[in-house]
Amino acid sequence: MGVVFKEPHIITNLLYPMLPEPKDYNFTKKKYVEFVEKGAITRKDFWNALGIKNWKSFENKYLENFEIDPDFFKVADYLKRKYQLAVLSDLAVTWGNFLIKKYKLDKIFCKFFFSEKYKMCKKQKEFFLLAMRNLKLNGKECCMIDDRLSVLKLASQLKMKTIWFKREKKGIEFNPGYTITKFEELKRIL
Repeated sequence: MGVVFKEPHIITNLLYPMLPEPKDYNFTKKKYVEFVEKGAITRKDFWNALGIKNWKSFENKYLENFEIDPDFFKVADYLKRKYQLAVLSDLAVTWGNFLIKKYKLDKIFCKFFFSEKYKMCKKQKEFFLLAMRNLKLNGKECCMIDDRLSVLKLASQLKMKTIWFKREKKGIEFNPGYTITKFEELKRIL
């Protein structure tokens, strides 16, 4: 889901600067993984580990900083008329539900798969397979759009069409099927 955000680095550029007494970045990332990707700790435990006492209020402020790229909405109508759109995201369920409600994303996407719910993440083949089973699709019938090459590499191994949303310069660890820098470019590919 991060690929549709104006700011895709939700820990580095949204959460970390908000912390009153920032912890070591690796500690913060580790706690995020324990909470979201593994479901090993609760939301409250996550925020408490980061030193946040009034965590519900803080979490709401954090989530209000998530903005959807306005260009996404311009292309979403085009895509949803042609395809079944789903979200595979390394987000907490409550955070995802907040964003679905705020931006009415359920009008665009037919299914949402959040890491926390399944205790898996996009680095795991099983997460992709779970989504494909649920959608009754095979890899050749799917297209994965992401800003992380490691995720696209895994999608490619499952025979999916891959589109890299290139937001910044990175070394190439995988050559995706397509590369885009703005949502409008999806129309020429899909």
